[in-house]
Amino acid sequence: MALVLHKTSPQKLDDFITRHDLLDDMAPMGNVYSLRLKMKNGAFAAIPGFDQDRHTEELDLLRQKYLYKIVFIDVSGNPEPPPLPKPFRNCKNWNLDKITPGMNVKTWLDRNLFPIVDLSKYKSVYHIGDIQGCSAPLEDFLNQYFDPESFYIFCGDYLDRGPQNDSVFLRLHDDLMNRENVMLLWGNHESDLIRFANGRPLKIAEFRDATLPQLLGAGVTREMAYDFCKKLRDVFVYQYGRKKVLCCHGGVLDLPRRFLTHPSREFRGEATKDLKELFDGPVVMHHSFNAAVNGTEWIQVHGHTNAEKKGINHFQHTILLNDYPELGKSMRVWRLEADGTGTPIYIKSVLPPRFKPQNLDCMA
Repeated sequence: MALVLHKTSPQKLDDFITRHDLLDDMAPMGNVYSLRLKMKNGAFAAIPGFDQDRHTEELDLLRQKYLYKIVFIDVSGNPEPPPLPKPFRNCKNWNLDKITPGMNVKTWLDRNLFPIVDLSKYKSVYHIGDIQGCSAPLEDFLNQYFDPESFYIFCGDYLDRGPQNDSVFLRLHDDLMNRENVMLLWGNHESDLIRFANGRPLKIAEFRDATLPQLLGAGVTREMAYDFCKKLRDVFVYQYGRKKVLCCHGGVLDLPRRFLTHPSREFRGEATKDLKELFDGPVVMHHSFNAAVNGTEWIQVHGHTNAEKKGINHFQHTILLNDYPELGKSMRVWRLEADGTGTPIYIKSVLPPRFKPQNLDCMA
């Protein structure tokens, strides 16, 4: 997410930046490479001195490229912020009166834009792990368990490696992504989907060589891919009964102080290579997270990695949803009930007879 500060006097901008500890988050439009780097890494960015005549086109191109949420704040002290240019008219546009007095603006934005959602009206909450282009277990699950009285959180990695990427994408795009009771999260394998949507060079071999030809053959357009990616969220946090649940694809090492400033790369599972070096081996996020939230009602749910090959609810505070369906194992699902009990569900992945799964390094 990017916080854009409307153009005003240098003194007022400097006072606001200092008072709200924004100096390390700064990415001025005049230093476009700094801004691009922050957006590429999914970092929070503060952009000072927005000038509609000079910056509108470039900022719009960047936010489309990296699918950034933009929030504008006028720090001049005027009773109304200046009107936004046409590309940003659906963005939040606030003045200083909106910010809770005495509260850091990053904390205020975090509470307003990343609230803990109350899902108590739903009968149960389902969390669906990596699908990886395997249509059979997805269809089996939906046929058995989908109903409008429950809530469904898909935890990323919908495509690549499996044999039916087109069927999976069309099911999610045409039937599920616009439902009120469905939440779709980013996975690291969606990174090339947004590159395809924006016409940028592809980086994942599986997507380029297998997934994309299937999508194009099924009539999937760049516009469809872009609309789908706009629905994806890095993280979803909710409360259900006494439980507080953090859902993302990659898992986190600790409960973030602010979701606003936590790097998207970690939520999306794109930081695994860096984390392998940190751990000096397989990434086991849950040991760190479990220690951090021990004695609380917090749970994290993630896919992406299961280096120790444990069951869904092997750990008290972490639900592990990756079981490599593209290798003929299972698509994992965890159902949370209102009384706080959780039920693991394993949907067997049935692959076509001629499909040859890759010999993957599963020790992520």
